[in-house]
Amino acid sequence: MHNALQHGLEGSAIQVRLEGRADDVVIAVQNAGEIPADLLPTIFAPYRSGRRPSESSGLGLGLHITREIAQMHGAATCRCIPR
Repeated sequence: MHNALQHGLEGSAIQVRLEGRADDVVIAVQNAGEIPADLLPTIFAPYRSGRRPSESSGLGLGLHITREIAQMHGAATCRCIPR
Protein backbone atom coordinates (compact mmCIF):
# COMPACT_ATOMS: atom_id res chain seq x y z
CA MET A 1 0.00 0.00 0.00
CA HIS A 2 2.82 2.39 0.84
CA ASN A 3 4.34 2.01 -2.63
CA ALA A 4 0.94 2.56 -4.23
CA LEU A 5 0.53 5.77 -2.24
CA GLN A 6 4.08 6.98 -2.77
CA HIS A 7 4.41 6.18 -6.47
CA GLY A 8 0.85 6.75 -7.69
CA LEU A 9 -0.63 9.98 -8.95
CA GLU A 10 -1.31 12.30 -6.03
CA GLY A 11 -4.95 12.26 -4.96
CA SER A 12 -5.83 9.23 -7.07
CA ALA A 13 -7.62 6.15 -5.74
CA ILE A 14 -5.91 2.89 -4.80
CA GLN A 15 -7.78 -0.33 -5.45
CA VAL A 16 -7.05 -3.47 -3.43
CA ARG A 17 -8.64 -6.71 -4.63
CA LEU A 18 -8.59 -10.14 -3.01
CA GLU A 19 -9.75 -13.16 -5.00
CA GLY A 20 -9.96 -16.55 -3.32
CA ARG A 21 -10.10 -19.69 -5.41
CA ALA A 22 -9.99 -23.40 -4.63
CA ASP A 23 -6.20 -23.65 -4.90
CA ASP A 24 -4.91 -20.10 -4.64
CA VAL A 25 -5.43 -16.52 -3.61
CA VAL A 26 -4.74 -13.41 -5.68
CA ILE A 27 -4.03 -10.09 -4.00
CA ALA A 28 -3.92 -7.15 -6.39
CA VAL A 29 -3.03 -3.54 -5.63
CA GLN A 30 -3.67 -1.00 -8.37
CA ASN A 31 -3.16 2.74 -8.56
CA ALA A 32 -3.13 5.41 -11.23
CA GLY A 33 0.67 5.42 -11.44
CA GLU A 34 2.73 3.86 -14.16
CA ILE A 35 5.91 1.80 -13.82
CA PRO A 36 8.34 2.47 -16.68
CA ALA A 37 8.66 -0.64 -18.88
CA ASP A 38 12.44 -0.80 -18.39
CA LEU A 39 11.95 -1.26 -14.62
CA LEU A 40 9.46 -4.14 -14.81
CA PRO A 41 12.03 -6.97 -15.18
CA THR A 42 13.79 -5.97 -11.92
CA ILE A 43 11.00 -4.28 -9.95
CA PHE A 44 11.15 -6.92 -7.17
CA ALA A 45 14.95 -6.86 -6.91
CA PRO A 46 16.38 -5.45 -3.67
CA TYR A 47 17.48 -1.82 -3.63
CA ARG A 48 15.40 -0.93 -6.71
CA SER A 49 13.22 2.13 -6.91
CA GLY A 50 11.24 3.74 -9.69
CA ARG A 51 12.75 7.08 -8.73
CA ARG A 52 16.18 8.59 -8.87
CA PRO A 53 18.07 8.25 -5.57
CA SER A 54 17.82 12.01 -5.00
CA GLU A 55 14.00 11.78 -5.27
CA SER A 56 13.47 8.75 -3.03
CA SER A 57 13.52 8.52 0.74
CA GLY A 58 13.36 4.71 0.76
CA LEU A 59 15.88 1.94 0.27
CA GLY A 60 14.05 0.18 -2.56
CA LEU A 61 13.26 -2.88 -0.45
CA GLY A 62 9.45 -2.69 -0.18
CA LEU A 63 8.46 -4.83 -3.16
CA HIS A 64 11.39 -7.18 -2.59
CA ILE A 65 10.30 -7.83 1.01
CA THR A 66 6.67 -8.19 -0.09
CA ARG A 67 7.66 -10.85 -2.62
CA GLU A 68 9.82 -12.70 -0.10
CA ILE A 69 6.98 -12.83 2.45
CA ALA A 70 4.52 -14.02 -0.21
CA GLN A 71 6.92 -16.75 -1.33
CA MET A 72 7.48 -17.88 2.26
CA HIS A 73 3.72 -18.41 2.41
CA GLY A 74 3.74 -20.51 -0.76
CA ALA A 75 3.18 -17.88 -3.46
CA ALA A 76 3.99 -19.17 -6.89
CA THR A 77 4.62 -15.73 -8.34
CA CYS A 78 4.60 -12.01 -7.71
CA ARG A 79 4.45 -9.68 -10.67
CA CYS A 80 3.67 -6.19 -11.86
CA ILE A 81 1.26 -6.13 -14.75
CA PRO A 82 1.13 -2.99 -16.87
CA ARG A 83 -2.31 -1.76 -17.86
